[in-house]
Amino acid sequence: MEISLVTAFLGGVLALLSPCGALLLPAFFAYAFASARDLLGRSLLFYLGLITTLVPIGAFAGTLGSLLTVHRSAFIAVAAGLVIAFGAFQVIGIRIPLLPMRALGGTSAWSTYLLGLVYGVAGACAGPILGSILMVAALGGSSAYGAGLLAVYALGMTVPLFVLAALWDRFEIGKRRWVKPREIRIGSWRSTWTELISGLIFITLGIVLLVTDGTAALPGPVGVSTQFDLEMAATRAGGNVSNTVFLVLLGVVIIGIIAWRVHARRQSARIRSESEHN
Repeated sequence: MEISLVTAFLGGVLALLSPCGALLLPAFFAYAFASARDLLGRSLLFYLGLITTLVPIGAFAGTLGSLLTVHRSAFIAVAAGLVIAFGAFQVIGIRIPLLPMRALGGTSAWSTYLLGLVYGVAGACAGPILGSILMVAALGGSSAYGAGLLAVYALGMTVPLFVLAALWDRFEIGKRRWVKPREIRIGSWRSTWTELISGLIFITLGIVLLVTDGTAALPGPVGVSTQFDLEMAATRAGGNVSNTVFLVLLGVVIIGIIAWRVHARRQSARIRSESEHN
């Protein structure tokens, strides 16, 4: 049985229809109050969290996969507890000196990584495509290819967040007055309302992950049979596109995004320069 990169990517996109996908939007809005650059960085951190767990599972599906299955609840409990703790730190205004949180844009950056980490092992996301990838890897397939498939699968899961970030930047929502951070002060405690909301969202997400065993107890946006049919259609469609074509297209998209961001930054700098001279 052969699983193509396109199939893995489409399977990741369709994971949005699974129960854990219902938490992707709240996860995004927990860090949406940021600049376009920080917004992209947080989405990349979420992806990094996903591949931190998914890629090793793909590489060592037979041993690591079974280990995580046995201890899944404990892993989710620990990771969700850390998400809650980092959210609480952000609400209270605690900074941890040992972690370079300022360099990553605040404690919510670490919470975003941890959310990706726990989403990576949320069994509710395991549709037919993910199950096929793990089966192929466990039954003697290439470890490198299994890891690559799950890295692409995680990329598909992150696509909705990148799309939201692009729309957020395109309509300049982050520059609107109601999104600008306003200081909140109660006695010696100081924060901003955006940091407070972000921290509370992370705490809520962590609690939901805890009480639903990593979203396993949550219903999905569509029925199981509908998701199965969609993933089977994605499998058939992905089988018609070679891995080489997919990698070339992915490279073109990445180069295009980089070129677009560089052009936008230069144009913004030129407009600022012209306004200063005028």
